Amino acid sequence: MKWKVFFLIFHFFLRPYSTHGKQNLCSALGEIYSFPSFQVKEPIGPVRPMLLDRPLYVGATRDFSDGFVGCIRAMVINGVMADLVHEATKNPWGLYGVGVGCQGKCASHPCKNGGACVEGYDSFTCDCRWTPFKGPICADEIGVNMRTNYMIKYDFKGKYKSTIAERIHVGFTTTDPKGFLLGAYSDISKEYLTLMVSNSGHLRLVFDFGFERQEMVFTDQNFMTGQYHDVRVERFDQGRQLRMIVDNYEPQVYNFAESLKASADAQFNNIQYLYIGRNETMREGFVGCISRVEFDEIIPLKLLFQVCPQT
Repeated sequence: MKWKVFFLIFHFFLRPYSTHGKQNLCSALGEIYSFPSFQVKEPIGPVRPMLLDRPLYVGATRDFSDGFVGCIRAMVINGVMADLVHEATKNPWGLYGVGVGCQGKCASHPCKNGGACVEGYDSFTCDCRWTPFKGPICADEIGVNMRTNYMIKYDFKGKYKSTIAERIHVGFTTTDPKGFLLGAYSDISKEYLTLMVSNSGHLRLVFDFGFERQEMVFTDQNFMTGQYHDVRVERFDQGRQLRMIVDNYEPQVYNFAESLKASADAQFNNIQYLYIGRNETMREGFVGCISRVEFDEIIPLKLLFQVCPQT
């Protein structure tokens, strides 16, 4: 197929969406970036095959009308990458309105803490929805100052969660000699996981997933000095190993595979509640600031305190 490529002058850069399109005799399938696929069924009647016997125009029509203004990259047709740069530069005088090597505002990765960058007209925005942060570049903490009688409870409301590999994230600062940071519980299976600051000022992780109570203590730091600390807990290897990452210290890995019986599994079953600050059996809770709270895909402080923007 002979290529003819016509573009209008590039004034701004759109988000580099990835698009895929397929067609067979029964239906057409389309997919844009990470959005759900959409499918159009071929109507009942004679089959209309896709026959292309003329040049393919990219960016504008043959008479330069309805031109696209933006950046097009990684164009694939029938599994073959189209060399648009070659088509735009094969003549010494170039091609009208075409500039190569376009980069959007997101090329510098301006969004922090896992925020997704979205291209706009001569600008960008950061999508912070799936992070425990907010603000123009997802750099503002979402936190709460806790007092001894405060408690935050996230209820799964019947949609019980069972996990074999959790990912937990919490940030905090305190000068109190004890404090409950985060806990997940099940009244059904009686299984639990708690993360707290002990009376000695160390970080203490205690859990029981139905086979044996386990405890992991991080003693390399005193956590009652009022400094900010960032804690990540990850379970992996089919739930048989656990990694704790505190600030910039060397990660600590705890292996409790030997505690498992041959017929036992390490699944955390039927999680019903997530507590922050204290649980309902405690008279005194954490005193200080708690932020960045994540339990897998759940970001409870954002759900509780951040108002969703109007669309």
